[in-house]
This record gives sequence, structure tokens and C-alpha cells, in this order.
Amino acid sequence: MAAVLNKWLVKERSDPERITLCQNAAFTLKLVAKRLSCRTDSTSLIETMSKCTDLISEYRTLDECMVGNVLLLAGELIRSHNMRITMMSAIPLLKNCLSILSECCSDQKKLGDLSDQAEDATAKRRRVRQQSLSGRKLGSSTLLICALTCTQRILDQFAPFVSQFIPEVLVQFCRLYGR
Repeated sequence: MAAVLNKWLVKERSDPERITLCQNAAFTLKLVAKRLSCRTDSTSLIETMSKCTDLISEYRTLDECMVGNVLLLAGELIRSHNMRITMMSAIPLLKNCLSILSECCSDQKKLGDLSDQAEDATAKRRRVRQQSLSGRKLGSSTLLICALTCTQRILDQFAPFVSQFIPEVLVQFCRLYGR
């Protein structure tokens, strides 16, 4: 079953049905990974982890909800399965999570500055259009929460291996807490 779901984890940018399929596959794989024991054959989960890392590396061009589901899947794989690929993927995932947190923090600041100004009809249309399934949504907290969850899972499992990133993690958390 995991092998079939892995085929649906693709970098889809325009087709809403395929984006939804990828989201559902990531969520289902997260539930499967949570229920599987660590002793089971994990060849399909190794492929899943590598696909997650690959998808998350291009998060800027993909749908936020899809990337969020993939982040949660990667976090669950890191939490529940002690595989070599999870340790190897921890640093690239953490770097991507930190850049997502940084962008969310700067986007919140920009949105806060924009909300102080009067909203004209064009800006309102643009804001509503950004809520589409296949478009890049700005200001959504979905990606922020998923990136925080994935960061927490990485730090829970691999804190000694990612200790050089802890100061940056603390800075990002303090920035977000201040908002």
C-alpha cells in the first residue's frame, strides 16, 4: 500500500486534483507510518522519506497545504522510525523548516503593515485569489504550524546531531513568539 501511495507524492503545481491526491497520500502515509512498528520492512518508507525531502526542498513553488502535509509526514517518519535515511534527511529538512519559519515571520510582518493601510478592491481580490488550492497562499498559518511540528520532531530525535542549528531555531521561535 505504501508503494502505491509513494507514486502519488509528486511535485504538482497546477492541477488541483493531483494536489489533493498528493495531500491525501501524504496524510495516509503519515497514518501508516504511525501504526507500523520499527521492525517492519521499511524499504517503501525509505523511498517516502527521500520523496518528502525532495518535495520540501521546493516548497516555495508548491501549494502550502500540500507542503504542510508532507512536512507532517516527514516529522512522523522521523519520530516513529529510526532509519539511516531519517538521520541523513534531518539536516536538510531542518534547514528548509527554518527558512519556512523565517519566511512566515517576514510575511506576517508584511501582512501586519499592509493591514494598517486601507484595503482597496484590487488588494481584496488578490487576497481572495490567494486562497485557491493550486496557488501560492500567503499569510496562512498552516505551513507555519507544520514547519514547527516538523522542527520539533527533528529536535526530539536528533538534537545531538543538529546542535549547530539550535541557536537559529531559538531565534526563529523567539521571533514567532513575539508576533
